[in-house]
Amino acid sequence: MKIAKKLYIVVLSAAMVLSVGSLTVYANNYTDTAFDFTFPPQSYDSQYTNARTKTDSTSSYMKLQNLSHSNAAFYAEVVHSDYSSFSKTWVYKFDSGDLHRGRYLLNYAFEDYGYTKVRIEADRAVSPNIGFTADGVWSPDSI
Repeated sequence: MKIAKKLYIVVLSAAMVLSVGSLTVYANNYTDTAFDFTFPPQSYDSQYTNARTKTDSTSSYMKLQNLSHSNAAFYAEVVHSDYSSFSKTWVYKFDSGDLHRGRYLLNYAFEDYGYTKVRIEADRAVSPNIGFTADGVWSPDSI
């Protein structure tokens, strides 16, 4: 009887260890969401993605998929959902050379606030005489 009880405990313990080891945890918010920016001619207005929750200290991610003008370009920066900058900022230029290439955008959102909502701010990087659109996908966290 004692041997059966010990065997039961060993088998149960092994099953628990194996079941915990097979769990996959996705703690960060890395799924892609579409963005669509429109930069009208003679306009300096910033464009923004929708706000999403930042859940860890990884970089944000952005992939430019379409750019309507070959000479178009914009600057992108991760900002707080209230449109303010974080204690450290990094600005990235996107142009036709970035088409279909994912880029990681450093930011201090999680370091400054922990779990918080962020968005990407985009500002034109070319003459205001050029009107253009840009679209792609982004995520607040990365893998």
